[in-house]
Amino acid sequence: MPTSVSQVIKAALSYVPDRIRYRSRWLQVRMRSYWGVDQLTQAKFERVSVFTDADKMSLEEKEVKWEEVTREHMRLILSRVPYDAEWRVLDLGCAVGRMLLPMSGVFRELVGVDISPKMIDHSRSYLAGIKNVSTMVGSGFDLRPLENGSFDMVYSIYTFQHFPRIQLVENYLKEINRVLRPGGWLALQTCTGEDNPWRWFKRIVVADFGGVGFSPQALTDLVESTDFDVASTLLSAPAVWVFAPKKSHGQ
Repeated sequence: MPTSVSQVIKAALSYVPDRIRYRSRWLQVRMRSYWGVDQLTQAKFERVSVFTDADKMSLEEKEVKWEEVTREHMRLILSRVPYDAEWRVLDLGCAVGRMLLPMSGVFRELVGVDISPKMIDHSRSYLAGIKNVSTMVGSGFDLRPLENGSFDMVYSIYTFQHFPRIQLVENYLKEINRVLRPGGWLALQTCTGEDNPWRWFKRIVVADFGGVGFSPQALTDLVESTDFDVASTLLSAPAVWVFAPKKSHGQ
């Protein structure tokens, strides 16, 4: 029998069908509403990157910080993944295209996916004139209609930390594995913490978009369970990163 409020909630949720819990169109609508801000500056600094002491920063200071963080994230990925300039790369949770812009100077082709149509609209403005980048609206559940084995690398930053349940994380890892070629790379950032059912409750009831958190070992175990070989992890609390090629199975 459950012995705490948390366990009671978790037990109750176990009886809710997956299609309602993880594929709820209502949840999709709420997520799109939250990220669907009208102005590009709102999207950048009130949704994508919310800096500490942002209320004390000028717009110019925020822009400088945006560029600094973006360069550091790109440096981190490129230092951990043995990449090739001819690769085709997917940005999962691309938002306005923060990472796609600098990555366009590194790779042959990039595709960005985001659940928010408004973010995709902003991305087309933010990335105007960049010929080797395209962006599209995703379902928030999977990577359809992207084809099997069609990418050399998938990276995701500021996205998995919003997924409310491990099952959704697992599904996306399987989808990433599906769209990667054998030996293709995953570079994933999420946040530390525990799988707390209160997070799911808060997300639905009060639109708190905090999600499942992982220790480096827990994230490693989950990624490896979805047919990846983890090459390295990095803990920079509250962020945790994993870098892993898809298993080739002798191919």
